[in-house]
Amino acid sequence: MCSPQCGSAMEGLELLRRGAALLAAHDPADAPVAAATEQLRELRGLIDDLEVESCRRLARFDACRGFEAEEARSAKAWLVHACGMVAGEAARRVTTARQLHRLPNAVEEQAQGEVSFGQLQVIADAVHHAIRAADPDEWTPDELAERAEPILLDVARAGVDCTGLAKAGRRLHAVLDPDGAERKLRRQFRDRQLSVATTFEGMVDVRGHGDPATGVSVQAAIEAFTKPPTSTEDWSAA
Repeated sequence: MCSPQCGSAMEGLELLRRGAALLAAHDPADAPVAAATEQLRELRGLIDDLEVESCRRLARFDACRGFEAEEARSAKAWLVHACGMVAGEAARRVTTARQLHRLPNAVEEQAQGEVSFGQLQVIADAVHHAIRAADPDEWTPDELAERAEPILLDVARAGVDCTGLAKAGRRLHAVLDPDGAERKLRRQFRDRQLSVATTFEGMVDVRGHGDPATGVSVQAAIEAFTKPPTSTEDWSAA
């Protein structure tokens, strides 16, 4: 049974459908350029608002695994197959939906028209990647988002476009945690491992992982050793 809140939401959707029908019945070619420009500006603002509402509902759909009832593997897969969304854009929507609860000020400023939905997406994406890059022993996701949100909002308020905001977002982790990159390299160096084993067929199985510098050296050595023979060379192990 649908709750009163659900009923109100459905009424809102019906009003949106009616509004879309009214707009579709009007030929913009008949409107003065100034009027068409103002309508376009209003439409873009409304679309941004609706995108946020869509992401709020996507967050619940994703958290409750509603996609399973739709026989989809994930929320992203459902957006692709049920909504016809491009895979990359579907992934961004899911990322934005998952970060919304950590970005209350960005959501509020979008509602007030201070930042666009595109900028909100970039902020959510930057926070998502910063969380993934951060040392979990140093930062919780909520702590990192709380520190990151005002920094990125200041950049957005300065009139920086989404491309510039994304560049700022990529530098975010270095700003918040300047020692993080060095710690990551030390951890990678510490966790290096390599195993070499001979299979029952006499082949050699090599597995492992290492820090970037070691990896470059190993790859160069392997590539030099495994260059394919020329037409005059023997393919045998001898």
